[in-house]
Amino acid sequence: MTLLLPVTEKVTWGRRFRLPTPPRYHDSQKKTLMSVFTIVLRWLARLSGAIVAGGYAYLFIGEVLSPHSGPPPNILEFGGQALLTAACIGMLIAWKWELPGAVLSLACLLAFTLLVRMNRHTVIVVLAIPGILFTVDWLLRRLPTLRPLPR
Repeated sequence: MTLLLPVTEKVTWGRRFRLPTPPRYHDSQKKTLMSVFTIVLRWLARLSGAIVAGGYAYLFIGEVLSPHSGPPPNILEFGGQALLTAACIGMLIAWKWELPGAVLSLACLLAFTLLVRMNRHTVIVVLAIPGILFTVDWLLRRLPTLRPLPR
């Protein structure tokens, strides 16, 4: 692993004292820092998606094998289960294709929120974290290279 140090600039003393400008990084150092950040972000999104999808699968399979509350009584609850299942499938699709999986996951969670009336939306926010992280990862990988502002 290489050590990334900023390029230092000298303080200039003229008629007026100018404060030193903040350090600028070489283009290769910027690319390295950005690539490390995007790699960490991608794996954070993948791990959070796997944890959410795995937790949902654990609860869903446990309820199917030994039901505690009986089958869903109406179509809204069937629809809610289908939407949550599709949202978790979207999180797993996002491992290969970030944007389509994230859009599927977030759209299913939005539809679930509109379909099923819940008092607390904290659970939905937690379920949306992987989709948001995958979307940010996709956006960062498509941004043009950052360039310094002209002086």
